[in-house]
Amino acid sequence: MERRLGASALSDPKCAGGIELHVARMTGLAALTLGLLAVAGTFDCAGWLAQRLTDSGRRTSMQQVVESPGAHDISHGDDLLAAFARVRNPEQAPQALVIGNSQQYTASLPPNADASAFAPASLTSDLLAARIEADTGRKVQFYNAAAPNQNLVEALWQGIYWAKVPTTPPRAILVQASFDMFRKGGIRAGFATLLRDPQFARHVDIWAAAHSERAYAPLFASQTRSDAGEPTIRVGESIQERVELAIREAATALAVYRNRQQLRASLLGLLYTARVRLLGISPTSRRHITGAPYAQNIHALEDLLAMLTESGASVYLYNAPVNPKVAMFYAEEHRAYLDAIAAACVAPRCRFANLEHAVPADEWGYWIDGPDPIHISEAGHRTLASALYQAFGPHLLEAL
Repeated sequence: MERRLGASALSDPKCAGGIELHVARMTGLAALTLGLLAVAGTFDCAGWLAQRLTDSGRRTSMQQVVESPGAHDISHGDDLLAAFARVRNPEQAPQALVIGNSQQYTASLPPNADASAFAPASLTSDLLAARIEADTGRKVQFYNAAAPNQNLVEALWQGIYWAKVPTTPPRAILVQASFDMFRKGGIRAGFATLLRDPQFARHVDIWAAAHSERAYAPLFASQTRSDAGEPTIRVGESIQERVELAIREAATALAVYRNRQQLRASLLGLLYTARVRLLGISPTSRRHITGAPYAQNIHALEDLLAMLTESGASVYLYNAPVNPKVAMFYAEEHRAYLDAIAAACVAPRCRFANLEHAVPADEWGYWIDGPDPIHISEAGHRTLASALYQAFGPHLLEAL
């Protein structure tokens, strides 16, 4: 039988006391939650635990790198809307764009190295720009839009932005591909922030409708439509959205929010380290890369290259370096991948280079249980920049 609280019940001292106790408990819980959030960002618990699980006792170190908001997405994919808004004005419009994964914005150090003893490292995109200026006297504005584990579906997502939204699109676009990127799917929340730009939202809706037969189409549809089939809410269209933005602004006062990228990376590192210890699976383990994620990424790469060249940009696709100390892929699958990405670069303004072996073994990092398959050192960035210049230099200078 349904029970209802009437006026007589509220006036009952016992009932009133229960309500007061409930309110007190809820208040205490809220205060405890806020207190935990206030201190959570001051100690990297996940990073500490991951270090304790490292079987070799070697401490993985990353060198600080040189980044600036006008030349790099310093959020590394965490909020593309805010990052790209910094380069919308003509004075900062990039002439060249780099799309890739964390190899493009990290620099590894030897195990147990003291990161504080090293000056910040220059990244491949900046070194390439410096090489062009040194050889020609022309200053070129590169923008590094790399993000951790960025797949080619996400590359297409942000490629639509760069090709269709800025008044002055980039004239040259460097696209990094690596076989490992083709085993991941989806579009992360930080990329979906671009939907708050009405111009981008319109273009991506048009694109999704025109490419509904492509393997990645369901991923686009899941971002551009809600479960009810209605258009995704845009900025300024609802009280809920404005409240969410206000909460986000207020959250910047909390260390756990300001340090969320590092804490998230540490948590992922902890999960990876636990997987290594418990299951014996690591980034250097050989893995199959097939099925739906591979098909989605191949279709996305083909459409990305076609769209960018049709927009008038010159596109430079390269197969990223891989640490020669690791063997991550099955040979037959890897050969098919190389053939597929080379075949995708067919437009007159698209050029391809296989730089898989460009960076020698001594210019890579160490990642917890063995050689790092992805991240190169400061010397590796210099080597990669030189290899890119050698592969694309004359054509790149013509495009710029």
